[in-house]
Amino acid sequence: MKTYPYKLETHMHTVHNSDCAKLEPRRAAEVYAKRGYKGVICTNHFNRHDCGYLRKAYDAGEDADAIELYLRDFYELKRAGKELGLDVFCGAEISPDGTTYYKNSPPYREFLILGVTPEELKEGGEALLEKDQRGLFKWCDERGALLLQAHPFREICTPGDPRFLHGAEIANLHPLHNSKNKKAAAFVRENDLIGTGGSDFHFPLGIGGGVLLPRAPKDDKDLAALLKTRDFKVIKSRFRGKIV
Repeated sequence: MKTYPYKLETHMHTVHNSDCAKLEPRRAAEVYAKRGYKGVICTNHFNRHDCGYLRKAYDAGEDADAIELYLRDFYELKRAGKELGLDVFCGAEISPDGTTYYKNSPPYREFLILGVTPEELKEGGEALLEKDQRGLFKWCDERGALLLQAHPFREICTPGDPRFLHGAEIANLHPLHNSKNKKAAAFVRENDLIGTGGSDFHFPLGIGGGVLLPRAPKDDKDLAALLKTRDFKVIKSRFRGKIV
């Protein structure tokens, strides 16, 4: 029987980048290592609001490079992970200007970018926020990265155009939101998309989701390639460890 020993978090946040998160990068790494995870993808929020939050958090000027500030927590998490035997991969939860929660009218959508390198995020910069979903999909696809919609049916969220998605979350396990995961799973099935799961981690009690891979990814690009095969298991419950 094939085994899937590599437990990976696909959706997590740290305190400096996301004003809704509670843990410093090192503490987050300790929590994940203690819970038996082999790797995490650092997917902090990236939108206009959080660019401003970053500049204030680091007491930087208005002209400070938001991506450079954004990556500080990733690098700190990666250093801590190296000490603890926890792999750390680069990613982002992006809300482009057209779908951000910080505007007055819908649509409201967030997207996970997985399989991206820090250098590629620097190259993309804040200009990524100006792209529509189709533009983001093209940008990711050209780099071998994945664009997945996070919690597409949660509360005020609506699903994006499936033609310009590699996948979507079918098991977002944030304990304080109803992400309507069954509807998300149906959306993924109907459109033949990649379905992933993640904790949407903001605080210690929110840990438990993710995916189980057959082996460790070699790097960010290999991680994307592994997910594209769809040969992985999705964790459906934070408490029972149920998989699908």
